[in-house]
Amino acid sequence: MLSAPRRSAAIPNASGTLLAYTQTAYSFETHATTSELRVLDVATGSSVLLTNSYHGSPQWLGDGDKLVWLQDGEKGSSNFIVGCGQRKEDSYVAGTVSAPVSNLKLTTLSPGLVGLAVSGKANPDGSMYNPSTAKKPLSSGKLYTSLFVRHWDEYITPQKNAIWLGTLQKTSSSAEDEDKQSRYKLSELKNLFKFIGWPEIESPIPPFGGTDHFDICPHGIVFVAKDPNLNQALHTKCVVFICNLDAGSWTQAVPISAKALSLDRLKGAITSPVLSPVSNTLAILAMREDGYESDKNRIILIFANTDGSGSWDLSPSSLTWGENDSELFVRVEDTGCGAVFRLPLTDYTKVSTTHLSKLTHSGYVTSVAPAASSKLFITSTSFVENSAFSVLDLSKPDQQPEVICSGSRHGASLGLSPEQVSDVWWRGADDHPIHAWVIKPSNFDAKKKYPLCYLIHGGPQGAWNDQWNTRWNPAVFAEQGYVVITPNPTGSTGYGQAFTDAIQNEWGGKPYEDIARGFDYIEKELSYGIYWQVPENWDRWDPSLHLDKWETPHLIIHNELDYRLTIAEGLAAFNVLQMRGVPSAFLMFPDENHWVLKPENSLVWYRTVLNWINKHVGLPLLLDKDGSDGFPVGNEETILRDMATLTVTG
Repeated sequence: MLSAPRRSAAIPNASGTLLAYTQTAYSFETHATTSELRVLDVATGSSVLLTNSYHGSPQWLGDGDKLVWLQDGEKGSSNFIVGCGQRKEDSYVAGTVSAPVSNLKLTTLSPGLVGLAVSGKANPDGSMYNPSTAKKPLSSGKLYTSLFVRHWDEYITPQKNAIWLGTLQKTSSSAEDEDKQSRYKLSELKNLFKFIGWPEIESPIPPFGGTDHFDICPHGIVFVAKDPNLNQALHTKCVVFICNLDAGSWTQAVPISAKALSLDRLKGAITSPVLSPVSNTLAILAMREDGYESDKNRIILIFANTDGSGSWDLSPSSLTWGENDSELFVRVEDTGCGAVFRLPLTDYTKVSTTHLSKLTHSGYVTSVAPAASSKLFITSTSFVENSAFSVLDLSKPDQQPEVICSGSRHGASLGLSPEQVSDVWWRGADDHPIHAWVIKPSNFDAKKKYPLCYLIHGGPQGAWNDQWNTRWNPAVFAEQGYVVITPNPTGSTGYGQAFTDAIQNEWGGKPYEDIARGFDYIEKELSYGIYWQVPENWDRWDPSLHLDKWETPHLIIHNELDYRLTIAEGLAAFNVLQMRGVPSAFLMFPDENHWVLKPENSLVWYRTVLNWINKHVGLPLLLDKDGSDGFPVGNEETILRDMATLTVTG
């Protein structure tokens, strides 16, 4: 699973005949990663390797078969590469900028002139920041007078994310090169925020913001940023900035007019600003509650109610405009899947949720891209499929997406099949229906008994969806010989906003009851907590008040760079378990954050977790070539026995 190729979303050219995508694979033999930028011919199913040197997603240049992609240059610089989507040999460097940039977007301004936007760090004076060439301070001290001090896995620095504008302009061929096509040349890039008079704002919003935080069209750019008048650490409220651009504004050092759009009734986070291809109509996703990261996204200017509640009970994650401004494609979590809905916009005054039509009914769609001839290209995954490219003919009613390229041959190359996956429902707290996925081993025999592996998702507002996940992959557990159940109890997303909100002040109540009603015995390792706002609620669910009852063997995993939940919390729990003589182990990665992402570390994570639970249920252990199960050899049993005789006080 960890060495299987990981593909990006498919990006179609304007005609829908070619799909560009990137692919990476890690080898545990060579301990190296290979990266490929490839183009797939939709008609033949064959693909061409363009380069092994790129970063980010490529973009099609106009209506032809040329691509633009970013490449790491010397000393932290970035090269803009232009190449043909069908021939590896025709690529060239259109220009270089002196710092790392990412999140490339293009828009055609006129024949031979393309506007572009990228994101990159800016110094306080508005200049581009390159950590490889920046002067190193003599002292390592960092002084803070406001929050954040650190966020996710980084300490906050004076440099902020900024959006940079520029152009690619086609140059005329010289007389000596008449046989060669003219080439594109990159202009200098300008810091958008410096020229709109808002140097203090930051976009994309860290730590996860990317291309979903800004969009461009020939006449301007729209982006979202945290409200600059509020404390960034305590508020999620965002503002939409709309900037008008004429031809000269893309490159010339001239002021740019910008309008800050604040939504009175929607005071939460804003994402996915997208401009329609014809009229440049803006659609965004917005939350109503400030400070509530799991609030419902509303599609704004489409079918939001006057009070901002939104008439659709699901929370969309992204918007994509169709051809001719006639429709929106909406990605949304829905009952354990990631679905795509189609929303026609022939009459804006009469749009309602009744006009929504569901286009996909299984798996998890990660990206959609419309193309010519009513084609919609879909990238998706599932519990047993790591990447699938499909095409849907929108001109034919009730047609299902047709898979044109499966990265795993529908799971077969991974030893998996869709028949391993099913789902169940039961009545939980307040008699509410609770949904769970069931994943069986590929060699499942209904006549045999299997140990149960019960996986509880974190968040707490999250969900187990029918999607491929390299951090927590239920199929890996199933292939060890477990029947895996992944429940979505109260607080889960994709089952209506009321169900998500119902976990408030019920962190150890309704979700626990949902789980307990589903199984006779569960091991509770929930990965969520609550801010200290209502002390009574904290006391009600505080696990430290029940230390005298801790008896179940625990494997605790906590990483040094986890600034969301600091490592001291994991160490404290491990210390208590050890002092109580409870069988326990502590796994720590000094170079990982809240997630374990590096392939070699991920392999250790899976082997440690599986060997820990295999040992306690009697399944074979996973041994390395030296016969080790990964756990230190020592006198743990003697130590635990001695610890159990001690008295824990305080």
